[in-house]
Amino acid sequence: MSLPIASLLALLFVLAPPAPPGTDDRPVDPESSAPPRITPAPVIKSLARLQEAERIRVSLPARRFRLDEVLLVLGPLGGLRIDADWAALETIGILRTETVDVDARPGSIMTVLEQVLAAIGGGYERPIIDGTPDGLRVTARATTAGSGGPVLHPVADLIESTPLLAAETDTPPRFADTTELADLIRDVVARDDWYEVGGSIGRIRIRPGALLVVAPAFIQLEVARLLEALRIQRPDRIECSISIVGMPMAAVERIRLAHPPDSPTAIAAIRRAPDATPRFEALADLVPGRRTSVSATHDGIAISLELDPRWDPAGHVLRCRIRGTFSVTGSGPLDDRTIETDLELRLPAAGVVVVLPATGSQPPLSLLLTTRVK
Repeated sequence: MSLPIASLLALLFVLAPPAPPGTDDRPVDPESSAPPRITPAPVIKSLARLQEAERIRVSLPARRFRLDEVLLVLGPLGGLRIDADWAALETIGILRTETVDVDARPGSIMTVLEQVLAAIGGGYERPIIDGTPDGLRVTARATTAGSGGPVLHPVADLIESTPLLAAETDTPPRFADTTELADLIRDVVARDDWYEVGGSIGRIRIRPGALLVVAPAFIQLEVARLLEALRIQRPDRIECSISIVGMPMAAVERIRLAHPPDSPTAIAAIRRAPDATPRFEALADLVPGRRTSVSATHDGIAISLELDPRWDPAGHVLRCRIRGTFSVTGSGPLDDRTIETDLELRLPAAGVVVVLPATGSQPPLSLLLTTRVK
């Protein structure tokens, strides 16, 4: 008697011996046993957004905006989301309904936003532009506590070690240990915000050859840039941009307070300000250890400057003594002013504002210097 094909197959399936437990003839994916990939921490993404905001250039229409309108327009122009913590901003005197006259000249998203924020508010506390994984956040400093994350900053190359070769003794002095370097960071970057000195925003933990910094993105970026500056050895040449603008002292101070100390963005914001009157522009190459003189007459101003730059290897800064005279000529009485001051410039880029007060016949002037390693 013959069985149907279907019945025969069913019988063979039932009578077949079971497969040994735990065996599988399918090929094994070698990556399936690897640990899962970890996405970048939010603070790393936030750092990337801050750096994008410094690279992307935009230009707003030249007209009067409400502050919330500026953020709505500026974000799409640069392809970067910009949020505002209005409740926190109100606590420092900044309202979304405040109006500001916008300069149409192009600049980075960060520069344009800083210029807008410098023109509003109470002035006793400036807002913070922090990074988020999706873009930027404008808020008050107190609300950034707990918003950051850990970043491990390698610093082994900045710590002093015993030289193995005689030639290595010519390298610049380094830090005795990571504790000394951490103390410098707390003294230079956001000095009142570290838990170790009574603040509530950032912490520094010492690791072998590294510093673990737990802080918001805007502080992490400042720490990284300070470490980058410390790695710079004696520069051969520094490009120096020299400008003189006429501008009310109160307006200059307002912009300076809205930016980090010695920030080139503060110089850019002063130059872009609608009430700034350019009076003089010049470029000079500085060589540490060699004096440089600049003399010129332009637009009713005769200027004579002597710059004496010196590289400080212990502090990793460029110290520059400036002496000079400014003579304002024209239809009014002659106005002669002198300047002699010592500046400390942290490289690779720095900006300094020197205010020359008004005289009996002339308005105040501001000497703007921007330096950058070539």
